[in-house]
Amino acid sequence: MVTDSVNWQDGKVIYQSSSRNDLPVIYYYDDNPYHQYYEQWLVSLDMRYCYPETLLPMLKEILSTGDFNIFTVEIWLYVLYLLEKINHPSVVPILIDFLEQKVDYKLFESVKKWMILQASFRVLRKHDTSDAKEAIQKRQPEDTSFTNYLYSLPNTSGWLFN
Repeated sequence: MVTDSVNWQDGKVIYQSSSRNDLPVIYYYDDNPYHQYYEQWLVSLDMRYCYPETLLPMLKEILSTGDFNIFTVEIWLYVLYLLEKINHPSVVPILIDFLEQKVDYKLFESVKKWMILQASFRVLRKHDTSDAKEAIQKRQPEDTSFTNYLYSLPNTSGWLFN
């Protein structure tokens, strides 16, 4: 879907060099070659050359689909990564809707919820609007011991921790 020609200038996908630190999903340090290839391919897309008007509604649809579980979290993280790379002002209301509909209801804290929130905050911080700031402030945890613990783990690098 992302590489569909209607989403790209001149109908062609543009690639760029990728960096291992840019990968959005750090899950379990997965050594599966397929996952590594897929992640490498994803970060090599140069989203500066896409058409946000056509791609953003598709990405919004993905974020509004499914329930919070291990399978959707991985897909949602990839979409959040792409939203950051697209860097378009209309991602703010998309993200706020996503957080309200899919993440806020999840009452207990978990690593997956934390990852989704951090990825969402990362995208929202790029947009200096009152709505973006309010969305972040509303969802900041009162107790940061859990996030401090995650940051202290060895080998914690990648897109979510930067």
